[in-house]
Amino acid sequence: MLLDQRGRALRSPAEIRAGSVVEAHLAEGVADLAIAGVQAKLPDF
Repeated sequence: MLLDQRGRALRSPAEIRAGSVVEAHLAEGVADLAIAGVQAKLPDF
């Protein structure tokens, strides 16, 4: 039995894939925000 980060059982490969897609989108959004924050701090060249 596989568990997600919160220790809940994942019942099917489809659920695992859906969770991975959500996590990938969240990680992408966080990365975009971090990049935007860094760019906002940089002076214009």
